[in-house]
Amino acid sequence: MDKNAFITFEFPPIDADSFFQKDPEVLRSFFFKSDEKYDSLKARDAYFLVGTKGSGKTMYAAYMCKCDEDISASRYLVKYEDYKNILDAIDKHIIRESDLKTIWKAILIVKILSCIGKPELENFFGKSKILKTLQALKDTDVIKKLVCDGFSPIEFSESQKMTSTYSADAGANAGAGSAKAAVAETNENSSAFSTKSIEFVDSWSRYVNEVQECLKKVKLTKPVFLFVDGIDIRPQELHYQEYLKTVSALIRASFELNKEVLVAETNFMKITVLTRPDILNKAGLPNLECVLQDNSVVLEWNQFNSVQDIKYTGMYDMINRVLSNIGHEPGESLQNTEKDVWAQDFGFDLIFRSETATRSSFEYSMILSVCRPRNFIKMLIVLQETARTDKEKHLRLKDYFSFDRFQKKYSSYFIQTIRSEMSFEYEQDSITLLMEFLKTFERTRFRYKYFKERMNVFSQKQKLKAYFGDELAILNLIYQLNLICYFEPSGTVRWHYREQSISNLTPSLNSYQIRDDSEFKFHNAVEKELGVYVTKSRLRERRRSFGY
Repeated sequence: MDKNAFITFEFPPIDADSFFQKDPEVLRSFFFKSDEKYDSLKARDAYFLVGTKGSGKTMYAAYMCKCDEDISASRYLVKYEDYKNILDAIDKHIIRESDLKTIWKAILIVKILSCIGKPELENFFGKSKILKTLQALKDTDVIKKLVCDGFSPIEFSESQKMTSTYSADAGANAGAGSAKAAVAETNENSSAFSTKSIEFVDSWSRYVNEVQECLKKVKLTKPVFLFVDGIDIRPQELHYQEYLKTVSALIRASFELNKEVLVAETNFMKITVLTRPDILNKAGLPNLECVLQDNSVVLEWNQFNSVQDIKYTGMYDMINRVLSNIGHEPGESLQNTEKDVWAQDFGFDLIFRSETATRSSFEYSMILSVCRPRNFIKMLIVLQETARTDKEKHLRLKDYFSFDRFQKKYSSYFIQTIRSEMSFEYEQDSITLLMEFLKTFERTRFRYKYFKERMNVFSQKQKLKAYFGDELAILNLIYQLNLICYFEPSGTVRWHYREQSISNLTPSLNSYQIRDDSEFKFHNAVEKELGVYVTKSRLRERRRSFGY
């Protein structure tokens, strides 16, 4: 590859969201799909697309929505306002926390039915109240309407104040015998709240049941898919526990709709939630192991046994697909190529500064990317930016991997992805504190005894423990974040991303016997940003800055 061609090449954006706004031909050019995974995702019982952050979940959804003409697919990107509206309704006692799953069912049904074309939708529902409700909701804020005072999915109520008697009658008409019992409350306000909540829940349940009956009578011309995306990122305005309970309710609601409502033999409709393994693990689904085996497609890029196998991985095919676009117009359709572009243009060996043995450039890059496509693409983009600013025009692509600015910029990006991943569960101040603690290390390779010594001299160790737990809990956390690896006494190297599989979503150090002499090593991509790789000339400066 000519270096100038590489410098001017327009890489695909690392944010897959942008592909929803681009011409489908651009997506067709760059997207590499595993036929096995893709076919599995189109199956009727694939309710979850599971993968780590940056594994390509949104890319698969974008391709199905934009490029697959055999299906009618749409994406529902869940946003902060959606959660806020629901949680506000709970705070105002309009709905109960226990109703979260039912609320999500109503919302998801509106979303997936909105994917159906208008003529087909009218044939679907005829003159029913459901059709009128959908038409009323289609151009409005669906979630606000579903949780506002005085609304049910079947019909709009103009009354914003509901007396105990009205609520009891409505509840009885909806089949809620418990509504009458609620009226017997001695406190009038308590009675009104209880019966009103029950009336709303009964209306939503009735709505779900009526949709299920309608589905038995319709024949769709195409399968209808709804992809639910965006739940991997927690808005900082919401606390972790309240966010987790709403996300978990969404996941369970989607699963139950697929299993119980969207099952009519005359049509093919399904909801697929895009989620990280750790989030699915906390959602409270019954028989999670069976759900993973029978109802999930897991994007795994780490399935190779040795360095010799690395050229036969999906990642290698993916990166060759991207590089094959060099020299072609953006958006020009290409067939999957058998041309080994990487071997042709990056066929050289490299060495990490903290190691002595050389590695092939692909193995080197694979390690930096922790087997995630987004990391890999970002690494090449940073390499390209480094080459663009090079004043020494005679240098080769190989040389830029060792440039300080390449290593610093990619290291900064890598740590930012870790911070983003942590932000689902932790607040920013606790994440910053953890990073500050790791910056006190003076070596890339260390033993558990040294780790505990660093904890003992860290000025904010009590605060750190309050956030994350004891020494072993913190060690396990940074292992699960791929910041470190563990060396078994036999010499076997254990990385979290390599151990992770459909049968072991969240590998842990707890399965190993950790002793004071147990050895660990920081990931090569974090050395620069954390400053854990230090020269003797910098050691005195570090000690002064950290006060020891």
